[in-house]
Amino acid sequence: MLHRRIAPDQTVSVLVHKDRLSYHDYSGLLMSTIPMTNEITFKVIGDISTASACSAALVVLVDPYGKILLQLRDSDKDIPYPGYWSLFGGGLEAEETPAQAAVRELNEEIGITLDDRELTPLIVTLSDDSKNARIYIFSLTTALTPGDIVLQEGSGFAFFTREQIAHLPVVPYVMRALNLLWRDTH
Repeated sequence: MLHRRIAPDQTVSVLVHKDRLSYHDYSGLLMSTIPMTNEITFKVIGDISTASACSAALVVLVDPYGKILLQLRDSDKDIPYPGYWSLFGGGLEAEETPAQAAVRELNEEIGITLDDRELTPLIVTLSDDSKNARIYIFSLTTALTPGDIVLQEGSGFAFFTREQIAHLPVVPYVMRALNLLWRDTH
């Protein structure tokens, strides 16, 4: 796998080939490849060249009123950021694209079914824990209500306004994604 230092806030092109996904900067320079499929563009936040082999996909679900759905992480498990608020999503499985993983994880964690083409790529960044995982974060505006959700993972969930989120303990890389989303929509 080839790696190159990526400047903060640089946009990267992700090209899909039959058997792999390649990251290119806008000069066309190949930065890295991983197995995958579909062309998507994420905003790169931080230096992702040091990422481990682990990857995860999360989704910022926004309701029609602009509220964000967050998951309260379990506080009694040996996981990064126990008791913090985060996004729904999880690890990529073998040969799975980030969008496919996001859709699968949302179905497993809250019982909703989506088409991966509905997701808008937002950022790719590194986790702030010892896993040093590459985190793909998508966004989706949806008419989802609390009554549509069947919580199957985590301690709880809620829709929050931007002002409410400012007073919550939120996983740092999730907060970076939310700040970018808010900056780009206002």
